[in-house]
Amino acid sequence: KETRYIYIRYSMESAYPKIIKSMKKKITIEQIENALELTRKNELNIQGNFIFGDKAETIETMVETLNWWFKHPEYNINLSRIVPYPGTQLYKYAIEKKLFKNDRIEYIKTGFIGLKKLNLTQIPDDNFTSMMGIILKNLRPGKLKSGILKELELKGTDPYQGHTYSARIECPYCKTDLEYFPIHSKYIKFALRTLGDFGFGCRKCNQRMTFLPLEIEKLLFDISNRESSNRFAVMGNDEIVDLFIRTSYFAQTQCKIIISEEIQNRNIRNIPVRRLAQIEVPDVLIDGILIISKMDPDLKNRMGKTAIPIYDISDEFRFLKKCNKENEIQEHLNYMMQKINNANASGNLNEVSFLLLDLLEQYPTIIDIHRNILDNAVKRNDINLLIEASFFLSSVMSINDFKMIKYFLISIFPRMIEIGKILEAKELITILLFNNPQEDQQLILSLRKQIDDRQNIC
Repeated sequence: KETRYIYIRYSMESAYPKIIKSMKKKITIEQIENALELTRKNELNIQGNFIFGDKAETIETMVETLNWWFKHPEYNINLSRIVPYPGTQLYKYAIEKKLFKNDRIEYIKTGFIGLKKLNLTQIPDDNFTSMMGIILKNLRPGKLKSGILKELELKGTDPYQGHTYSARIECPYCKTDLEYFPIHSKYIKFALRTLGDFGFGCRKCNQRMTFLPLEIEKLLFDISNRESSNRFAVMGNDEIVDLFIRTSYFAQTQCKIIISEEIQNRNIRNIPVRRLAQIEVPDVLIDGILIISKMDPDLKNRMGKTAIPIYDISDEFRFLKKCNKENEIQEHLNYMMQKINNANASGNLNEVSFLLLDLLEQYPTIIDIHRNILDNAVKRNDINLLIEASFFLSSVMSINDFKMIKYFLISIFPRMIEIGKILEAKELITILLFNNPQEDQQLILSLRKQIDDRQNIC
């Protein structure tokens, strides 16, 4: 606390001594309780986890852990299912017990979805599945209240972590106004990409709240204030709409109807779903329609005939859905490159770097992204990023295609020697040799001599 830490994550895993011992935690439930009590007493935020499904797990041990969990809601402990990741003792145990119903490599290829479903316990599959269903659907944190954004100020852009904000947020539990800085949009988006929650702790009451990326939440309130509107319909992919309603205070207070192409007599997060044809005679008056995911142009035209204002903010939600179709990928690339070009034009090289790296996360094999990263790294004098991009390009490009990059690296080599980046210069030689080790031996000798001369002078 004295060193200004505000948050501690604990991996307790279980509240039952037998399971704690099986997991080789080398701690006791008394130590867990003492640590949590001290942390809360010092007003530090707590994030902790209980995981179910260890090989020693029984219905009794699961119930005991849940009993402890119910008695201590003040700690907001997460509940989840154990995953036997490759290389762990539990993974080896699963192999020994022949629990893989298919080739175990397939379990890895599917993003561990199969591994999450393995029953490592002695509990019958049906019983264990039922217990986990109850825990994950009804008890697991995920019903967090949305923080109420009061003020947001962009402070800058980190080349790796994105926009940095200072925010004033009202806690939905204790109603305290709190100042938070820095908040990085990257981490909120990363958490929401899995269609989960971004859990953010209140420094006063230690409860966790959730929210959309704050710049999107601010955009929504700006639209509402500008248009003097506070009754919106929302339209988009069901999963994205569900997340939007769950995490956005704006959505919960100002979105009155969800519009669907299908006939759906149901609610999403207590907001009624209406068929597209019904929006002409809605149950409530609507000031505008928010489109939050890409839709068929013909459908958008049909909606335009309703005379209700349409606000297409789907581009802001692209981070939630990875594009798979070629036309979707190209459309996304065009959208992102426009943002990158605008950032370049305004001289915001840090934003260019962040946008490119964000794009690279989704499309790691697209060469043009790496070329642009290389160009940005040079402009920002980011040697480490330059070397990373160069290594990738040298490994995937043909000798002829790599020539342009090669001559570029040769041209910046003397500058690196001049500013004393000797180790980095040696890395560049490695890159030049990697693609075609037999070519230009005289050139390589010359570059090495420059390094030797510099080191002799030093």
